[in-house]
Amino acid sequence: MLFFIASFFGTFYDQKLFMLYILYYFMQNSTLENVFKAITFNLKQLFSVGLLGIVFVYVFCLIFYETYALELVAEKDPN
Repeated sequence: MLFFIASFFGTFYDQKLFMLYILYYFMQNSTLENVFKAITFNLKQLFSVGLLGIVFVYVFCLIFYETYALELVAEKDPN
């Protein structure tokens, strides 16, 4: 009965309440439970990979700027 009330109010009132029903369903599924465990137990590794991606993009932008910025400025300058 509680799930019916949560799904009813989630559908017609606020979707945040519907999230409780979906979250419970995901926790009952063993495959999805393993996915949640992998995410929550490996937050440090995920953060490290995300930081590595940000650093990679930053270095790529620096190399791009150093390589092509002078060419772009030269194309706009009529002299």
